[in-house]
Amino acid sequence: MDPSNLLPHVDELVMEYLLFRGFTKSFQVFSAERKRDHARGFDVEQIISQLLIAIQTYQIESVLETWKFLTARFFNHLDASYASTLQQLQTSLLRLYVVNAVKSGHREKVVEFFQLHADNLNASVAAIEGGGPDSWSHWFILPYMEHPESDPYFQLFFGQPWLAAFVTSFRNFLSLVFRNLPLPKLLAFQLARLEEPTLKFRLKVSQSEAARLRLYNNEATAKIKKLEEAGRQLHSILRMMVQHSMMEHFSPSSYVDMTTDRNKSRSRSRSYGAAATSVGLSQKQMKDMWELFGIITEDGSHVDFAPVDRRDSPVLQRFTCLLMS
Repeated sequence: MDPSNLLPHVDELVMEYLLFRGFTKSFQVFSAERKRDHARGFDVEQIISQLLIAIQTYQIESVLETWKFLTARFFNHLDASYASTLQQLQTSLLRLYVVNAVKSGHREKVVEFFQLHADNLNASVAAIEGGGPDSWSHWFILPYMEHPESDPYFQLFFGQPWLAAFVTSFRNFLSLVFRNLPLPKLLAFQLARLEEPTLKFRLKVSQSEAARLRLYNNEATAKIKKLEEAGRQLHSILRMMVQHSMMEHFSPSSYVDMTTDRNKSRSRSRSYGAAATSVGLSQKQMKDMWELFGIITEDGSHVDFAPVDRRDSPVLQRFTCLLMS
């Protein structure tokens, strides 16, 4: 919520408190000051609108008073790096007043302005070394020029783009200043009180979402464990099926009846050679494949396994063919 929207409500709380305490004079002063609020409730558009209206109606004192208030209340608390920007904005604001008076045919307003504020303007000129872009040295002759809008120096200031650029820059600067203002405790408290229900609602939503995600995570974990167990069972079944199928198709009967180490070596060689020839593999490739499926160990010894039902042999044969293809 924008803090500026809370100002009327907070003002009413202060006025109510003053009346409750019997501070009638303070109440009257506060009400009067509130009506003369130059900050317009920190509404940038209202401030700019009031300044432009004052310029169009030749109320230079109102313009200067508003700028003085903004400077004392806000601008003086800014970092020194903004001094140049503030000087440019103030100069452009006063130049806008002068240009508007000349364009409207009220040159006497310009003469009056220079007569009343020449000292301040001269001081600002003296403060600018070398007569920079903020210098007023050229502007004192403006009321006496026939067609200043055609002059190479003043032509820029009589154009609409310069006015639009100034208003945009001033609006952005005020928005930046107001956005970084520290809130008074009373206003901050009121803002926190109004935002509390929203924060509580967001907290409940977040807690509900966290609970839903925990439940989803638990369900997903349970499913993963079931799938892992099913995968292990399937792997065991497939391994056993492949073992039986390969032994049934590739292992010669003499392999099981080996007695001596020499006979075992010769038998393994013959077994590997016969099996490898039947499927187009080398003896080493066949030996590695048998070790992979647990038919023999790394040292070449035979691994016993449970018998397989003969009724399953067609299925095993088709599965083996699919595996070997």
